[in-house]
Amino acid sequence: MNMTEQKKPIAGEWWFPKSGKPYLCVATNDRGGTVFKSHTETFHVCIDDFHWKHWHHEPQCDSFDWVEPVADVWPKWYVTRIQNAHYYRLDSSQCGQCIGENSFERVSSVDVARIRSSPGPWIEVTEAEALARVEPLPAICPMCGINFIEPGTGGCAGCNEFAVDSVTWRSLPSTPVGTVKITPVESLDDWVTQDREPMRVGDQGKWDNGQPWWQAQSQFVDRFQGKACHGMVDPDDGLTLSVRCLRRDLPPVKSPDDWVVGPLPVPSYATELWIDSEWRPVSYLDGHRAAEHSITHWRCLRIDLPPVELPDDWVEINDLSHMPRDGVDWFNGGDRFNGGHQRKWIMHEPCHVRSSVGEYAKSSPGGKFRCRREDLPKQPLMIETYVEQPAVNRVAVRLWVKSMIMDQDGDVPVRMTVNRDSLPGWLPVYSDGNGGWFIEVPR
Repeated sequence: MNMTEQKKPIAGEWWFPKSGKPYLCVATNDRGGTVFKSHTETFHVCIDDFHWKHWHHEPQCDSFDWVEPVADVWPKWYVTRIQNAHYYRLDSSQCGQCIGENSFERVSSVDVARIRSSPGPWIEVTEAEALARVEPLPAICPMCGINFIEPGTGGCAGCNEFAVDSVTWRSLPSTPVGTVKITPVESLDDWVTQDREPMRVGDQGKWDNGQPWWQAQSQFVDRFQGKACHGMVDPDDGLTLSVRCLRRDLPPVKSPDDWVVGPLPVPSYATELWIDSEWRPVSYLDGHRAAEHSITHWRCLRIDLPPVELPDDWVEINDLSHMPRDGVDWFNGGDRFNGGHQRKWIMHEPCHVRSSVGEYAKSSPGGKFRCRREDLPKQPLMIETYVEQPAVNRVAVRLWVKSMIMDQDGDVPVRMTVNRDSLPGWLPVYSDGNGGWFIEVPR
């Protein structure tokens, strides 16, 4: 399977939609047909990939009630059920610290397991609740005599090796101490926003639908072809993605001279291609066209990347007279329920009712159409032209109607003459000056 080909279901595999319980693939054939079984014992027959192309396969799933495990979030804080002046900060399953008013002690992996055991004398609390157990009285570092420290650390960040990865500095009272400026210590185990590059396997993500953080697996990264990133809006349901990682795992700041590597297809701004296990310039294909089939990746300098607007960006179609194109345009049902895909984008196909963008917006409030930027219909160029009108002469005419005689359709015959002041048997028609007409009938 090449890098752009999507994995297909195999009998016995569990597949997850965007939300809800998984489906069990029970049968497939060589023509692309698939049969799925739901948790309600209902069987769904799919003749193509229309329903499952946005699903993802979960190898660890083994039942309809399976839930993806959530990775532990560190550090964790514990206190004893009995009120005392110390707390535990666990940095991982292997180490931690016990911090008191005037004490600091390393905690081993055995102690970590014992503290996290349930039931037990320890309870997990928030950082603020743990710090409340220790009186937050600032103290001067006994080693350098300059910086403030927190109780129990035995030194400041510059003097005590333990303070660098164990102390979270808090706001201290604005007591002037010479000209010393206290700078918070940034722990390598802090969770920070990862917005420097697309989401990686191992990063944590969260949609803005109230669900907890989850760890990104390769299936999720591959589903968005490596383009999922912090702040991304899912085109199907409009949810916004947040991405975070530990400070120690934060990617370095990107330089304009960094290489940017991408998968197929090769864009026009690529400068080098990965062919036969080495990078070659794009011009290499001029004399080696057969090598085109060996390309797996491309790259270019970050400074050579195109502007934000790319040909494959999604753009809304605002031309109300535009008629949808099958396989090119996508529509969103807005507030109307469309075949189980409420507020989701669906590709327009021959089986759908064909109506213009404006007509669809009237029948489906909130409904929209979109397409790739490169497929956006070209608007006709409107050129204003002036055609000189020929000179004309005005000729005065008179209008006459037959005296109260109507034809078979109920219309009154009208006759027009030139240079006549009377017409026997006909009544003259006069203008009222406001666009209306009248005749004078004797009383």
